[in-house]
Amino acid sequence: MKRVFRIAVSDSAPRVEFSPDEPYYEGLRELNGKSISGLVPADDAFRGTLTEHGEWNQFYNVAPGAFAVSEEAWDRCMDLYYLLEYGDIEIPWIVTRECALRLVNPLQVLPSISSSTLGQANKIFRIGERPTSELFCLEGTSVHADEFKYIYDHFGFQGLEFTEIWHEEGKAD
Repeated sequence: MKRVFRIAVSDSAPRVEFSPDEPYYEGLRELNGKSISGLVPADDAFRGTLTEHGEWNQFYNVAPGAFAVSEEAWDRCMDLYYLLEYGDIEIPWIVTRECALRLVNPLQVLPSISSSTLGQANKIFRIGERPTSELFCLEGTSVHADEFKYIYDHFGFQGLEFTEIWHEEGKAD
């Protein structure tokens, strides 16, 4: 059975903060499915400060519509890297004093939730009929190891919360 989950950053997750003096500050206050690649030069990174440095499997609060994960997660969970690298998701660098992070900015916006639109869904997406700062993922695909929530749970990541908002009636795995 296919299920759609809304992804929210936990209130207890550490936060990445950006200086209001940075030229990209306003562009990172809320992400809504638009590309942010032009906010910094291609060979540069966003510069941030962490409220707290977590373990390798910690997700960080960046802004509504985005979150970040430590670059170290790639070394311990290549599945996450492949999932985020492919599927219309920007993952630019954030550099902090403690570590390097990847900002996760999904660009796909599905028009609505239905069995037909979910057939086109990437690993993490937005839904046009909902606020575009909300993020979603799909569970119940033919390859569970390609699902964001599966990888999150399987590798013990922390900092995000998943709330089921839709399921496909009458379908079984």
